[in-house]
Amino acid sequence: MSIDRESSSDRLKNIKYEELNSTFLEYTLSSLINTFPDRIYLKDTQSRFILINESLVSLFKQKNQDEILGKNDFDFFSQEHAQAAYDDEQEIMRTGEGKTNFIEKETWEDGTVTWVASTKVPFYDKDDNIIGLFGISRDITQRKKIELELENRAKELNCFIEISTLAKKKDLSAEGFIKKITDLIPHHLSYAGIKSVRIIIGHKAIKCSKFKETDFIKFYKIKENNTNIGSLEIFFERNIKRNPYKLATETNQVLKLIADKVGEVLERKWIEKDIRKWEHIINDAERHKDLFP
Repeated sequence: MSIDRESSSDRLKNIKYEELNSTFLEYTLSSLINTFPDRIYLKDTQSRFILINESLVSLFKQKNQDEILGKNDFDFFSQEHAQAAYDDEQEIMRTGEGKTNFIEKETWEDGTVTWVASTKVPFYDKDDNIIGLFGISRDITQRKKIELELENRAKELNCFIEISTLAKKKDLSAEGFIKKITDLIPHHLSYAGIKSVRIIIGHKAIKCSKFKETDFIKFYKIKENNTNIGSLEIFFERNIKRNPYKLATETNQVLKLIADKVGEVLERKWIEKDIRKWEHIINDAERHKDLFP
């Protein structure tokens, strides 16, 4: 009996890649991509899914891959995001130029917003023809939320600083002060979906530029010496009582502070106006004192 002395390494060298079992390769590839928490997918030239990993199945809240294969982003995302993603992918496949590690804002049909860092590159056949697109996306929603929260807090601070600066201007009337505030709030707090602002003092209403009422309104009391003298009315584009548009606690507190600031400044400006009136009367009397007996 002859002994086969060929080592395992020698045998492996003699095995050609084409001879590997396709089922084994498919199983190995599937096992590999399904271990990644990132979303991995292949799309055809029409941006339809032809291969996805379990992370994407879970994201789309489907039972298995079969329920997703053949579909595209329009079946899961909002029209706005799906169209933008489709146009972007078609351009990549048309030009052959991929995009790496870019930020995508995903909007869903229920209004939810998520963020991903994506890489999308053309997928080629053995003849170097583009037959689809390979993509991988990593969820960065929590990181992006923190960044946006910091940006929003900075905008709120800048708004309050500008209002405080206006409050110190002695040449600005009470009504002029209020009018400027109604325009500052939508500008600085636009991220909160604020459409319009109106401030009512007594029977007088002062509105922001391009004022428009909406169905979603929130009131903040304006007080002088603990007495209600009016209200700050904020009109929102969306229903702030429901997620994902619920008004942030910090933004709500800032709007309360602004309403308090308005009451404080109005009280001071009215006192200053009375003082100026009496100063005018006294000065006038001084100039004409020779007319009095």
